[in-house]
Amino acid sequence: MGWKTDKEQYKQNMGRRALSLCCPFEDCKDHERSGKGNIVFIRKYGEGNTQNLFKCKTCGRTFSERRGTPLFNCKLSEEKVYQIVKCITEGNGVRATARIVVWTKTPLDL
Repeated sequence: MGWKTDKEQYKQNMGRRALSLCCPFEDCKDHERSGKGNIVFIRKYGEGNTQNLFKCKTCGRTFSERRGTPLFNCKLSEEKVYQIVKCITEGNGVRATARIVVWTKTPLDL
């Protein structure tokens, strides 16, 4: 018996993760119903841990794990977003936060 590769292990973990997800599309008959086995992992995209693509077997549409979250369509890395949120929740202003996390882009560059 050989060890599973990292890729195979990741697919297996995402298969388990898919069981806790539900279809985000309102016109799907399984919308907001998790654990039915209708969501399958398709592939990973990007570098973040939550940049995974899933598919609803009921309606046939694909969706990002980030859909419906503040990270959806975000170009920043997850680590950078968490650093920014931490700085702001600690009471730092926008400019101080940008200086602390070494963020030089303007909001229009996102």
